[in-house]
Amino acid sequence: MGSTSDVTKNLAAYFRSEAKELIERISEDLLSFENSPDQDKLIRILRHAHTLKGAARVVGQKAIADLTHGLEEALEPYRDKADALPTVEMTKLLESIDHLSGLLNEMERSDTASPSSGLNASSPLPNRGLSAPPTWIAPSSEVETLLEDLHSTFLEFENMRKRLADLERQRTLFDLLVSQLQGDPNLKGSKAIAEELSYQSREFERSINGSVEQVERELQQVRIGAEKLRLTRADSLFPLLRRAVRESAIQVDRQVEFITLGGEVRLENHLLAAVSGALVQAVSNAIVHGLEPSVERVKKGKTAHGNILLEVKRYGREVIFSCRDDGRGVDLTSARRELQSKGITTQDLPDSSVLELMMSSGVSTARRVTLDSGRGIGLGLIREAASILGGKAVLETEKELFTELKLHLPWSRVVLEFLQVRTGLNSQEGLHQVLIPLEGVRAASQLNESNVSRSDTQETFLFEGEPIRLVSLSGVLGHPQSGERTVVVLKTKTSLVALSVETLNGIKTASLMPLPPWSQASAAITGAVLDVEGNAQLVLDPDGLLHTPSSSRLSSERPQEAFSRRLLVIDDSLTTRTLQETILTSSGFIVDLASSGEEGLEALERAQYSLILVDVEMPGIDGFTFIEELQASQYREIPAVLVTSRDSPEDKAKALKVGAKGYIVKSEYTPKTLLKMVNQILTGRGSTS
Repeated sequence: MGSTSDVTKNLAAYFRSEAKELIERISEDLLSFENSPDQDKLIRILRHAHTLKGAARVVGQKAIADLTHGLEEALEPYRDKADALPTVEMTKLLESIDHLSGLLNEMERSDTASPSSGLNASSPLPNRGLSAPPTWIAPSSEVETLLEDLHSTFLEFENMRKRLADLERQRTLFDLLVSQLQGDPNLKGSKAIAEELSYQSREFERSINGSVEQVERELQQVRIGAEKLRLTRADSLFPLLRRAVRESAIQVDRQVEFITLGGEVRLENHLLAAVSGALVQAVSNAIVHGLEPSVERVKKGKTAHGNILLEVKRYGREVIFSCRDDGRGVDLTSARRELQSKGITTQDLPDSSVLELMMSSGVSTARRVTLDSGRGIGLGLIREAASILGGKAVLETEKELFTELKLHLPWSRVVLEFLQVRTGLNSQEGLHQVLIPLEGVRAASQLNESNVSRSDTQETFLFEGEPIRLVSLSGVLGHPQSGERTVVVLKTKTSLVALSVETLNGIKTASLMPLPPWSQASAAITGAVLDVEGNAQLVLDPDGLLHTPSSSRLSSERPQEAFSRRLLVIDDSLTTRTLQETILTSSGFIVDLASSGEEGLEALERAQYSLILVDVEMPGIDGFTFIEELQASQYREIPAVLVTSRDSPEDKAKALKVGAKGYIVKSEYTPKTLLKMVNQILTGRGSTS
């Protein structure tokens, strides 16, 4: 049983999680109530505030309870009439929300629920400002600990599975003992005991197997939930942006409707934290320098209120944040003049190039905030934020219609639902499974050959009366033709594409990770999902399928039956090992993995290999030394290929000197070049370096 301090600590952790959610809901409803007063909204706000106050008192957070009580008192007069709150009153309420967030952050930093924290409702708090990251940005230590514990638990389950194999061997021995006792009448008692032991072991094995499988399924669901908690929904940014919209609209006296889409996308906390300031700047620019005053808008035939759309989308290997307004558009004449003043000639440039120059040169008209000033303010901040995150900012506009700013950013991890599909290799090799983001699936049905048309260049599939491109999954993966009898219709940015597969294998929720930049993977592959044991499943990108040959069988690059299919991959990087394993196994090879040169030498004693792929820079024995030891051993006939980021002439010369049969530079690495070299070496057609 845990101590009192442990209980208090756990209770505080639960409170922090609940309080964050309640504060976000109160903030959202307050901003919504300001624009459209409604009694139901006000009652909902008061209910959330009452819940927060009660929970704060339970954990001894008097400052939070008192501040929340003050918020209730301020809203109570509006309960029955539900009139619009005066701007000054609303500002005070929102400042109270900021104070609540500050108190909660301080509580999390001190990691205590003690009322002696020294904070109270009147304690001075630093002004966070609208560009400050929201309170949810830092992932809680509880989630990280949970994920670590789950990983350890899964490893324990793998050990249990191995023990179950031992149990099965014991049962076999019991059966053998029973059979040996069958013909000896003097051992009737022993026979009965042996039969009973055999029966009991069978029942125990059956019971344990069922329990392990059930608990493993449940733990997998917990793991998925924990992964989701590690990431953050994009709509956690929206309250901060609504506040920015409100403040900017008050500043310049604009009527604004702020619309948000894509809030369900889950992304890394560091990405959302880093991009929050840029998005605050974007929505503020849209109001201050984009939207016209109401009178001017009405004269132009527009609505009196301006519209700003903030959308989050995930496309392929990018997440795109877009901010679009329906205002006057960028004043390109003014922008050209500003660029000219910086010595940049724009006379012969198209408008699109001028917009690019505005983003790259940091043009700002902050010194003259007028109707002619354009949209230069803050572009430097936005461009810098995109650059730090490894992405880019793109500006588009059309006079009197719109201005749209897009941030294209790479993601590292995102939780999605996937459709699992399979294609066949052959009866010995089993089936190969890949994943498709469920958001891109339009339909699935049996493949009817009467709906398929073929030409020399591609195949088409008739879907709802319209021909769409048909791509074979076995072709995408470089497999020989298989019995694909199911077609999955997928949505792309611009059209539909059909993918033929052998079977559908259910829905899976998992954390998607991109392949390393140097992998130069096929356009049809957007990333990978790792299972508990570290095995990778490729994830297909519907848009990438449009650029994939319909029948890319890669038949010339299939391994020949004349040589063994077992290869050894040695690399200290899990990502590199997994990538190479995925490429090679999807082409029919059997792949063993080693994380060091020493492990590689041990693996040679356990299996026969036709080829070894080895990294150069590893702890312990490096790649050069490994090949030298290989050449001096009984395994000297096994060809070895170096796969490395080092591309100097000296390294390549050293590779040849120690006996490497090939040399692949990771910056020039593609699945096709890897398979080509492997097959050239194995079929005796030479080596490539």
